[in-house]
Amino acid sequence: MTNMRMDEAPKAREREVDEREVLGQRRKRESSSSKFEGIKRTAKTNLVVVLAPCSDLLPFRYSNTATDTLRIFLVNTFIQHSSRTLSPLRMSRKLAPEANRILFVKNLNYNVTAEQLFDLFGKFGPIRQIRQGIANTSKGTAFVVYEDVHDAKQACDKLNGFNFQNRYLVVLYHQPEKMVRTKEDITERQENLERLKQQHGIE
Repeated sequence: MTNMRMDEAPKAREREVDEREVLGQRRKRESSSSKFEGIKRTAKTNLVVVLAPCSDLLPFRYSNTATDTLRIFLVNTFIQHSSRTLSPLRMSRKLAPEANRILFVKNLNYNVTAEQLFDLFGKFGPIRQIRQGIANTSKGTAFVVYEDVHDAKQACDKLNGFNFQNRYLVVLYHQPEKMVRTKEDITERQENLERLKQQHGIE
């Protein structure tokens, strides 16, 4: 019994030494692998948040115990992602469902020329064509066709209600379905007016 206990003592000491070495190696691996753990990306600000020991961030000093202190620093990654994301200007120019490249303009001066309309509406972007109404029922109106729908939106926002040649313009997106309904309503009203005239003997 005494011999067995004396033989087991060195083994216990060796086992204790081995466990200490394993723990020491494990701590070294954990400290090296976790040096730059905790990287987070925020979608709203396009920033990268990195957690690291202060000893690894030479420009920064947080406290005397630099090796035990974690410091958060921000790295702006906007330039890296700018090619894959929309610019703030383009994102702010959201389009309405009825938006399109064709604008319908009303309440124009009867004497306005095509050149004057090109000068006015051309300030917002390239124009493909402008069609003026010349019939008695379409005088004072025009269709303006832009190359880009965003330019049409900007012109509609800026020129609707704009005072041009002593007239306040009405600028709308061209919507054929609504225009057809409007023509039908006008025709129906004219027919009702003619019937009333006949009933009351009015010429």
